[in-house]
Amino acid sequence: MPQNDKTKEAFEKIEQGVKEVYQSDNFRQYLSMLTKFHDYSLNNTILILMQNPEASLVAGYNSWLNNFHRHVSPGEKAIQILAPYKVTIEQEQFIRDSEGKFIYDDQGQQQTETKEVQVTRFRPVNVFDVSQTDGEPLPSLIHELKGSSGEIKAIIKSIEEVCQIPISYESRESDSTLKGGAKGYYSPTTDSIVVCSELEDLQKAKTLIHEYAHSLLHKQTDKDRKQKEIEAESLAFVICDYFGIDTSDYSFGYVASYAEGDFKNMKEILNNIQSNAHEMIEKIEPVFKEKLKEFSSEINQSIDMDLAHLNYLTLEKIAKPVLTGDATYMKYSSPGYMDLILENIGDSRIAMAHYYELNGDLMADPDMEFTVDNEAKTLMAESYQQDNLQFYERVDGNPVIANDQNSFAREWLLNIKNARYKVQTIYTEEKEYQMEENPKELKEFCQKNNIGYMVQKEKEVKTR
Repeated sequence: MPQNDKTKEAFEKIEQGVKEVYQSDNFRQYLSMLTKFHDYSLNNTILILMQNPEASLVAGYNSWLNNFHRHVSPGEKAIQILAPYKVTIEQEQFIRDSEGKFIYDDQGQQQTETKEVQVTRFRPVNVFDVSQTDGEPLPSLIHELKGSSGEIKAIIKSIEEVCQIPISYESRESDSTLKGGAKGYYSPTTDSIVVCSELEDLQKAKTLIHEYAHSLLHKQTDKDRKQKEIEAESLAFVICDYFGIDTSDYSFGYVASYAEGDFKNMKEILNNIQSNAHEMIEKIEPVFKEKLKEFSSEINQSIDMDLAHLNYLTLEKIAKPVLTGDATYMKYSSPGYMDLILENIGDSRIAMAHYYELNGDLMADPDMEFTVDNEAKTLMAESYQQDNLQFYERVDGNPVIANDQNSFAREWLLNIKNARYKVQTIYTEEKEYQMEENPKELKEFCQKNNIGYMVQKEKEVKTR
């Protein structure tokens, strides 16, 4: 898919994803949680930020315990604010008559009396930020990203290479901003990027690109924080999406928290940064390809490449046109078995699945995706899913999972031949071949691609 189409599709995903966030039960729970936090005065807000610049959600010790089932972590230093309280005091007041006029005695002195009155005073109280507490998780619009893969490692190294300002990875303990809960930040003052070293690779990659976007767009700007954050997070999502990395669990909620339901303004912001996305991709892409080769080589050293090669050779005898891209779709059937579908889904990837219907829904049992290398003749498992078990597992650069999935694929591919599956339908870019409609043409196509024996004989067709 051309770059422009891929980035346009990614921006559309953001719009749809943010709308779904607002419609979710999680969003309603999040709003309900916010109502339990006190709305602090301007003076107290200043006091809080002076003591903890990264403070986000602040409450007292008992409030954390009773309202949110969280406790303050041992050793945490309280944030002090001023809390109002009422006291009753005796106060001398001038006496007025029924018309509101002061009353004087015979010597012309104003008459007074002692009255009890309530006055407001302030005393220091201790509060704590959410980053200083542990316990039940709070409802959140975002979910920290976990996992790693060759693509993720490659994008991190690519940003490190193309970024022209210093990047450092610091622990939460060594950096006050990170300790306050931030995952990373761009400092216009020092023109540098800092990312938390304790994040998993996927979160680290997304955060790094987010801060890289800030460094490119917001070094000198009069944009408000809302616009800056929408721009940076949207670019992070689009860049990751372009290189096959999904950050939607974090990015959609993050953008939603700053968009505040103003879809018109959000769409305008997204439209204005599409050229920035193209520029960033053009700069990153050539470096990414080289870095990905390096990481793929490292990963492949731990993967049984002989097995990947055997799987390629076996599939080549069954569905060579899908491997080479001469066919986009091939359907097989065998009496007593579920239909088998093989698809070329682009970017040197194919999908293989058995499908059946359950209550009107199409179920995969199982469904696998593979990366194909026609030059090296390898078929590498990338993911496995089984709808009836609600199970999904990605390889993500893990050699153990890769070898397990490749081993399963080996058994599956051998079973296709043993179960006597035969080709029923083939789609190419130009034509559709059907056993029932044009069996002669389908057979000729298969023979041309050296899989003629995968077509039913004329006798079998008539019997069927």
